[in-house]
Amino acid sequence: ETPEQAAQLVRDYNKRRIAGQPVLYWNIGNEPWLQNGRPDFGVMPEKIAAYFKAISAAMKAVDPKIKIFGPDECAFFPKIYEPLFGGAHDIAGKVPGKSYYYCDGLSWHRYPQTKNEPGLAEIEDFRTSIAKVRALLDKVNAQHGRRGADALQWGLGEFNAMGGQQVHTFGNGQMFGAVYGHSANYGATYV
Repeated sequence: ETPEQAAQLVRDYNKRRIAGQPVLYWNIGNEPWLQNGRPDFGVMPEKIAAYFKAISAAMKAVDPKIKIFGPDECAFFPKIYEPLFGGAHDIAGKVPGKSYYYCDGLSWHRYPQTKNEPGLAEIEDFRTSIAKVRALLDKVNAQHGRRGADALQWGLGEFNAMGGQQVHTFGNGQMFGAVYGHSANYGATYV
């Protein structure tokens, strides 16, 4: 998707909408590390920042009130997210010359890759990642002076057991409950 196509989506959904409220929350990206063939983590932040900033700036030029999350990696990968949020390829700063930011929230996905019924190890995997996300955003919010409505948020866009029979188990239900609980405790915007 090009920045122009993304801007057109915002126009179509937010500016030309006859009835109802405009779309407030948007996401840019869908597991870019997987989409790029699982390269070394070190190359991904620069790739992501290049398209993310261009697309976000185009979308917010149409409607600066929208909130954009991303990049929706398949897990919380610190080697990708730390350079993107406050690091060398920062997407958490303001669009030059504007009062709004490129990115309003960090989003990610998670499917624990075990062949067993989800249990305590998977729940701890989520809790650890959620705590790391919160710590990173608190650090970046302080770094950029982002407070109140401007503070970076976070969301978990997809999660479940790996698949197959594990999805329909008691353990997966317990994992869901724990993920929602940890997300509430650590201030998720959405799960």
